[in-house]
Amino acid sequence: MKEFKKSISCIYYTSRQDIDDPYALCVITPNAVSQKVNLLDVGGCFHPAISPDGAKIAFVSLMYRDIVIYEIVTGEMGNLTQTPEQIELYPIWSPSGSTIMYQDQSGLWTIKSNGTMKKYVHFPHNFSRVCEPCYSPDGCGFIFCGQFHFQNRYNPFIRPHRFYIEPGIETPSWYALTKKGRIASDIYFYVAGKVYPLTAEKDAHLCKFTPDGKNISYVSRGDLWILNMQTKKKENLTDSMDFQATNHSWSPDGKEIVIQAASGDLSNPVFIKHNLVILNIESGRCRDLTDGTNHDVFPCWALHIFPVRCSEN
Repeated sequence: MKEFKKSISCIYYTSRQDIDDPYALCVITPNAVSQKVNLLDVGGCFHPAISPDGAKIAFVSLMYRDIVIYEIVTGEMGNLTQTPEQIELYPIWSPSGSTIMYQDQSGLWTIKSNGTMKKYVHFPHNFSRVCEPCYSPDGCGFIFCGQFHFQNRYNPFIRPHRFYIEPGIETPSWYALTKKGRIASDIYFYVAGKVYPLTAEKDAHLCKFTPDGKNISYVSRGDLWILNMQTKKKENLTDSMDFQATNHSWSPDGKEIVIQAASGDLSNPVFIKHNLVILNIESGRCRDLTDGTNHDVFPCWALHIFPVRCSEN
């Protein structure tokens, strides 16, 4: 018997039917020719991230209060961080697949994918909070959302239908009021122990690298933006859309992007609808991937690679 590897483009995400239901881990193909498949329902799944070889999924489990590694082919699961006293969020694999970075209340951490060598990421700046990391495709650094508290009376203009409440376990904090004042969020690039600012929005979060590493995408005031790393030229990708963009993930070829779209009464989380849409970067056209009957969130677009055996004859 000969064995070779085959890859299929898949979008992993988490979904629930009613607001009181736990989120289940699901998968669907980008062309939606096949119905979604529920992979796991373990009492609340969030933030799925696929390993570079397409064989494993790291995700946040509310039931286990941990980051869990799920083997796609065998179905085996194991806890990664072993810290049930707090919730870790936004796991992301390094390009080599050897390391996972994630956030908790104290900051950003790295850990080997086998659960060893946990290390705290130190920053030269005194951020109020650092979150939502994303490795660069070459693995030399990562981008993240850095937040500062500040005191002033500036009231940002946010289109009413862009007001947003994150489903599940946390809310975005752009210009959030706290006892310390307001919180300003921007995107930064960490490389070789130094931090470089990439945006000056005071409201930027949920950042991703494009597959070629030349651009980053991020969310600001409910719209999805793309920024060139060298020229710093930026473009609003969803200004004409009738939804608010939130979590998103690039296709492996960089030609499309799947977006978690929030619509409905955005001032009331009970009436917010979340479905997944796919935006073609060249044409600017958007199409529905899921039908909006469920709350579909936290998409992750990846290649699922699996072994195939065939006879030599």
